[in-house]
Amino acid sequence: MSGHHVWLNPPFHRAEEFVLHYLKCKAASPQSTSACVLLPKWAAQSTPLLERVQGMQKIAEFPTGYPLFRMPGDEKPSPGLQWPVMVYYDPPQPQGMAATMAAANMPAMLMTFHGKVTGVPAVIALDTQASHCFLSKSFAQQHGLVTYPANTVVVLADGTNAHLDAECVIRLQFKAQGKNKLYHRRVKCYVIDMSTEQDILLGQDWLLKEGVRLDYVAKEVTLRKQGIILKPRRDAPQRDLPVLSAIQAKRHLRKAANFFMVQVTESRQEKPSEQLTFAQQIPDTVSPEVRRLLLKHQDVFGTRQGLPPDRGISHVIVEEPGSRP
Repeated sequence: MSGHHVWLNPPFHRAEEFVLHYLKCKAASPQSTSACVLLPKWAAQSTPLLERVQGMQKIAEFPTGYPLFRMPGDEKPSPGLQWPVMVYYDPPQPQGMAATMAAANMPAMLMTFHGKVTGVPAVIALDTQASHCFLSKSFAQQHGLVTYPANTVVVLADGTNAHLDAECVIRLQFKAQGKNKLYHRRVKCYVIDMSTEQDILLGQDWLLKEGVRLDYVAKEVTLRKQGIILKPRRDAPQRDLPVLSAIQAKRHLRKAANFFMVQVTESRQEKPSEQLTFAQQIPDTVSPEVRRLLLKHQDVFGTRQGLPPDRGISHVIVEEPGSRP
């Protein structure tokens, strides 16, 4: 597909695979590759496909029953659509298009916040000199964030150019001032090596989209389109262990990843007189319902002493003749 304008009408059950292949082809020739992508509305709104077409322009939508197609040589339209259909346009990248990342090597900035990036605690900074949003490459790799091919030149603060080959669509979350006020949006970022303490920089594209007003005197940020106020924080964020969502797990399984069940327990070396009872070993964070269940079956969950009892059942592994264990 590289170097062509593509009409992409994939089999709907393989739509994500086709769109991903197109994006890889475009990365090889971004200035001369473009596409119109036809997707059923229910598929285009699914999370994986939504991330693939993020950044494309939705140019048309056709309802169920609309006579969209015609058979070659037939003046009569074919039967109407079985479901709503959406058409996306992905234009070629303009020649010489470049993003700027002015704060790549700057010290910590004033407008720094603690939030979450795709459910993971992160340090987030606003950067009025950056044209786009940028995500730390090490942060993306450490937390297994899904990236897509890109072909962009970044002008760094020292005037040098850096080529970026990956971008990422994240779920950005802030806790704003006021009770139960939360900012939650999808944001497209370029993935880049950062030498700063921030995990993500929000540039001019995000600032303009959200109608951001910076108040350096009051040290607060107003998102006028959301009607919320953010306050910079100075304390270190609580970086909990990342939780793998079901969608992320399916993606890893499709890539033939290996999964293991691991149980982590705290090693206690008390003297016999100081050994804790089973009830004392249950963490305080356990809910009352689970605590009652553990106590009811503590002969199963408790620390075992010696070998399990003989239950009258034996299993034999028959070896092949001449084999070595």
